[in-house]
Amino acid sequence: MTQNKEENHLIEERRKKLADLRASNNAFPNDFRRKNLAQELKDELDQFSKEELAKKKKKASVAGRIMLRRLMGKASFTTIQDFSGRIQLYLRSDEINNYDEIKNFDLGDTELRYRKRYLDLLTNPESLEVFKTRAKITNNLRSFLVEENFIEVETPMMHPIPGGATARPFVTHHNSLNMDLFLRVAPELYLKRLVVGGFEKVFEINRNFRNEGLSTKHNPEFTMLEFYTAYVDSNFQMDFVEKMFKSLVKTLSKKNNIFKKPFHKLSMDDSI
Repeated sequence: MTQNKEENHLIEERRKKLADLRASNNAFPNDFRRKNLAQELKDELDQFSKEELAKKKKKASVAGRIMLRRLMGKASFTTIQDFSGRIQLYLRSDEINNYDEIKNFDLGDTELRYRKRYLDLLTNPESLEVFKTRAKITNNLRSFLVEENFIEVETPMMHPIPGGATARPFVTHHNSLNMDLFLRVAPELYLKRLVVGGFEKVFEINRNFRNEGLSTKHNPEFTMLEFYTAYVDSNFQMDFVEKMFKSLVKTLSKKNNIFKKPFHKLSMDDSI
């Protein structure tokens, strides 16, 4: 109940601020155009002193959410965050026409991110970096496989029989066919059929669903990469996976000594 009261109070306060903005100005201006990202400006200008920057008279146009603010009478320091990172702004009342309005701008919510995880991206640069890294990983794996002459495919998400060994599936129903179907737990059945049908090198990066609980490191829907190669054995596949991981690390890491040694290979019995 306390949490709901706090949220209701916050909503009421913001509606009042919105009403004030509507009364005094355009509450939703759409003529602004961003021309710069925070990190781009840092990379370009971080090396210069205050005096050198003053001589440059660099003009910039940035946009983002207010994350930190320190008011000092007729001036303030404000930190905003965009997709690339954070940058600090120095604002003065004698240089900004609507300075009094700026003083009433809200900070980005921080406590809510624990209950609404997407807000974590707004307040936590590390979380945003995870998403960027994940995109790099996916792009690298896809490019690597394509360069190795693999063909990317998309196979059905709904299966007439559940595959994937003992994994528990989600059950859905097809109304027109009046039959139950199972959200796939793995793409292997259809990928193997494609190998039989003549696709000698095939892969898929796509979603899978397993009806098996929740944790911070386990989600009932997740992305999986599976690839299949005709006319090779497990030794080839082990070497190929090693080559793929080394290519991936080379893209993501500045350290050249990761995976420098050959992978240690074990039989199934020895690994157990």
